[in-house]
Amino acid sequence: MLAATALVTAALALGCAPTADAPATTTGATPSATRPAAATVPDRLVVAIPTDVRGFDAAAQDSLGSNTLLGVIGEPLVSLGNDFVLRPRLATEWDVGDEGRTLTFRLREGVTFHDGRPFTSDDVRYTIESVQAADQAMLSGMLRIITSVETPDPLTVVLRVSDPLRGMLITLATVPIVPATSGADASARPIGTGPFAFVRHDAGTALLVERFDQYWGGASDVASIEFRVIADSADRARALVRGAAHLSQSQWAAADERSLDSDRNVNVQRTEGVSYQYLAINPARAPFDDVDVRRALNHLIPRERIVSDVFEGRAFPATSLLVPSMPWYDPDATVYAYDVDRARELVATADAAGFDRTYTVLTNDSPIRNAIAEVLVDTFAQIGLRVEVETLDFSTFLSRINGGDFDMYLLGLAQTYNVTNLLAGSALESGFSNRVGFNDPEAEAWLREAAGLDPTSDEAVALYRQVANRLVSYSASAFLTHTVVTGATRAEVEGWSPHPLAELAYQDLHQVRLRR
Repeated sequence: MLAATALVTAALALGCAPTADAPATTTGATPSATRPAAATVPDRLVVAIPTDVRGFDAAAQDSLGSNTLLGVIGEPLVSLGNDFVLRPRLATEWDVGDEGRTLTFRLREGVTFHDGRPFTSDDVRYTIESVQAADQAMLSGMLRIITSVETPDPLTVVLRVSDPLRGMLITLATVPIVPATSGADASARPIGTGPFAFVRHDAGTALLVERFDQYWGGASDVASIEFRVIADSADRARALVRGAAHLSQSQWAAADERSLDSDRNVNVQRTEGVSYQYLAINPARAPFDDVDVRRALNHLIPRERIVSDVFEGRAFPATSLLVPSMPWYDPDATVYAYDVDRARELVATADAAGFDRTYTVLTNDSPIRNAIAEVLVDTFAQIGLRVEVETLDFSTFLSRINGGDFDMYLLGLAQTYNVTNLLAGSALESGFSNRVGFNDPEAEAWLREAAGLDPTSDEAVALYRQVANRLVSYSASAFLTHTVVTGATRAEVEGWSPHPLAELAYQDLHQVRLRR
């Protein structure tokens, strides 16, 4: 995969009922067709979503929007919280062995699928092997490093992987388990172990699920959820203000976000997103081959100005690849504050011959990155660095940066939450994340050691922090901003907050309460 390509993870679409003529409602539920409009149904949570489900079949799944919604129907072995900490879900405990090449899971007892069949290790094996076989599925490539799935007993699963640096334990947080009895109509009738069971999908309009009363974690306070498709940002905002929807985690237009902020019946919550913008500096070209010059440029990034002027406040300054809510973020790490005097000092003492030409910042046809580029032209001039912006079509842009034909370039990444994947490309020449020539044998050794551990263990956290700090010190990239993720709820909604990762936004909707 091209180094600059965003790493996108997504949940597995769910399995199906064993017979095509099975009823579309859960046991004991009133058929949805007999109910009034969703906004008037007591105990129904209405979630406004920008895109519709495009299918439920793992072998055909290519939609992040679909996978985001399916987390209420199915569950993974482990879940990833808003704080990026792994928590038990269908697995109650796990062990990482053989330097990260073996993952052993102990499964939760007493779990049933929505059709009443008990959940066992055979379902885990079926899920993983069926996705591996589906080349077009979003997760198939990520799961292909699993070389075997062993089921020594109904409540134990042993996974063997070929490449610990891919961080399979965290990846599994996006893989809901489907029943081994899944049949040919998987795209129409998903079945999982989750807190809500599939009722009906009205293409282009809504997905309806209803409470699964036999859920192992206890029945939800919410009787049903309607995921209502509202594509336009302004329409979604109006639905929340008028009470036609209760909740949404979305990308909002700036004006719509302001209208939500000003409404006393709507609570707006924001959290740190993991997508980011960065400036790459080519350490193979003079004078940027001098680390002090690269550090000087880092001190010239007016991150607060970029946040306010370019993003209208809907971003926050980035100091590394990691965001502060991640356990791997080091609060004591080096931060390049905006400091023109310090930048001048670094350039004056550097071994570089000076700035003897006009240098180029490559960008593509992104309005955001072109606006950032203009800010950098202005700020770099303060130390005598003349910069021009060259805007290219995306294909040419990627060709130039992959060939090393650049002084600097601007790019944004929809970052993976998988810290092993994220930092592995920083140190390894064979990595898949572009870190502009940063190949550090010591950092590579730290990463390989961390990859053999539970990623959220104290030992692994310390190793990942060392790698991230080494990357910041090398300064071949100036990290500019991280996104802000915005969620909005009606005042009567309790028990939900936005997740930094869009695909996990609704995994805990069963914890929501509606005040009467």
